[in-house]
Amino acid sequence: MVEEGKMRRMSWTRSVIALIVGCALAVVAGCDTTTSGTPSTPTDAGSEEQSTASPTTPQSPGAAPVAELPVPIEFSLPDGWQSVPPSEVNADNAAFVAVHPGFSGDGFTPTIVIAGDVHDGGTTLTQLAEEELEQLRTVDPDVRVEERRESGTADHPGLTQVVRLSMQQNGSAQELLQIQTLIGMQDTQDPDRKAVLRFALTTQPEHFERLAGDFQEFLSTVRPEGA
Repeated sequence: MVEEGKMRRMSWTRSVIALIVGCALAVVAGCDTTTSGTPSTPTDAGSEEQSTASPTTPQSPGAAPVAELPVPIEFSLPDGWQSVPPSEVNADNAAFVAVHPGFSGDGFTPTIVIAGDVHDGGTTLTQLAEEELEQLRTVDPDVRVEERRESGTADHPGLTQVVRLSMQQNGSAQELLQIQTLIGMQDTQDPDRKAVLRFALTTQPEHFERLAGDFQEFLSTVRPEGA
């Protein structure tokens, strides 16, 4: 029974990754642009689906340009998600953070985090994915990869992995699942530079299937700012 449950979990994990990879490829196709590394400037807040908002202004649903990314993007949050200052969830290096209070439990609230940086052109997403794991091992030495899949092209690669980890919450261990999607874009003016956007969903295992759907929906809305 244990083995059967494990196989079932791996089956739907692969299904989730297939959906997320499809969305990641759509993001890659829409972000074919020179990566200058210049932060974008948020516009004034508006309303409805085509409105814009500061990354720290809660908006769900709605479009939000993200500052401090090598490639400026916009996106819409699914219902129930609210943007918060990254410092509220100890994610100071993130460009944008959203939480879903409706699925809070045992001291943990699911998060969507966006970050980005510029690397040498020869740096692979697999290398960066391993670096992500090393960072998580500072929290949980036993973190493990449930599934990993690469996508895209040499100039616009993508990588999605699901990792399982444990964090201390209120004095007890809290098991979590995290989807990480990395999207690389070669600088069209400087082949020695590559911009990488990082998207991550972290949630409790019992909410993973439901919120992975939200993550897929969120990724499907990501587009270059002003597109």
